[in-house]
Amino acid sequence: MPLTGITFQKKKLKGCKMKIEINLDLVSKFRIELMGIAAISIFMMHSVQQELLVCNYILYKFFELWGTFGVDVFCLLSGIGIYFSLNKNNDLMIWAKRRLKRVYVPYLIIAIIFNAFILNRSVYSWLLRLSTLQYWFAYNDGGWYVSFILLMYCISAFAFSKRNREKELSPRLYFLIVIAVLINMLLDVYNHFFYERYVHFLHAFLAYILGILLGEKNNRGHNIKRESVLIAVGAAIGALILRGILPALALSLTGIYKLGSSFLFVSVTSYLLDRVKKIKLLDKMGMVSLEFYLVHVYIIQCVKHYNATYLFQDCFTIWVLFFIYSFAFAIIINKICKIIT
Repeated sequence: MPLTGITFQKKKLKGCKMKIEINLDLVSKFRIELMGIAAISIFMMHSVQQELLVCNYILYKFFELWGTFGVDVFCLLSGIGIYFSLNKNNDLMIWAKRRLKRVYVPYLIIAIIFNAFILNRSVYSWLLRLSTLQYWFAYNDGGWYVSFILLMYCISAFAFSKRNREKELSPRLYFLIVIAVLINMLLDVYNHFFYERYVHFLHAFLAYILGILLGEKNNRGHNIKRESVLIAVGAAIGALILRGILPALALSLTGIYKLGSSFLFVSVTSYLLDRVKKIKLLDKMGMVSLEFYLVHVYIIQCVKHYNATYLFQDCFTIWVLFFIYSFAFAIIINKICKIIT
């Protein structure tokens, strides 16, 4: 099987036909680099959303849109990674310990440093964050991804239990995607407040399930056919158009739009990455993407907490100095976690 992201093949039957397929091998091969790109896009989004950088409306919407794509791409790639890690590991307890070390230990270290020694929060608030229950029972303080992914680990472990391991997941995953889309729409119409509070989870869940689906197809040697590509493009464009026609479903339609777009993004970007030299920065960023995400989110919280946004009023400070400090701190945390685990 050739390692190409989007493969163009010409077949001469009666005429010349062009066959378009997306080979999932490249998405898996460049998963770390893609996560690095997603982490950078989320960083850029947070810099404008939290008003660290004041920019015009067009730039603001660009960075916000790019960052929201980054979130869905990150969750989609997480689903692919979890599929392969579970598929290779027959002992779920060993797998769970490894995943907790990879996700919860860095979160615990970063949360303790910032919550206990810098933000001076109460013991109750501190414990709520350390348990990752902050997102579910209070509000999203920026660390929602850890709460989300730990729940996904539990669901995925059940799906890969010995009883379910031999069964094909695809039919159930398609069913889950349809049900999740319908629930998104119902919540969007009838309980807007609830939906806005958990919008990260509902959109991320769709992307994560799609990631597992792509992982299974890749594992079985399947490519994504032209029809599926056209469906993804149609879903993205259709949802984008319907947002203006059906404002009551704006958030759930945005989720569908981002789902189709993130699928196309990882496919096209992996194809492009295969045609350039290895980019070490993206590879390293992908390796510490979780730590980088948590560090820069907590630094922003500290800046807002102490009303120090005046320190971040120019592009150089945010996109160079802030980026370098967050990246360096993330690498240090990653090395500490490897030593203690």
